[in-house]
Amino acid sequence: MSEIMVRERFLRSGKKVYEYSFEMASVDGKRKRKSKSEFASKRDARIAGRKALSEYENVGQVMVDRDISYADFGDLWMENDCKLTCKESTLYGYEKKNF
Repeated sequence: MSEIMVRERFLRSGKKVYEYSFEMASVDGKRKRKSKSEFASKRDARIAGRKALSEYENVGQVMVDRDISYADFGDLWMENDCKLTCKESTLYGYEKKNF
């Protein structure tokens, strides 16, 4: 589980607000953060941050079928993971090997 960080910020008007942030999963190898700052108290920011993190962690696909062939798994892996993160030459090599 990711850690929620809360920090104090000052708007240009001088008003003090609090911001929550947490780290999200990386797709391309770079760090990504989700943040929002509009909260009057540290407590409000922490509560909103927990809610946002909970929603973020509970979204996604759940794979139910465990009886999957190696070839089918390879196809899913190529489509969902490799095409997002691998170079073209790597994909070509994998396709040549019938992954």
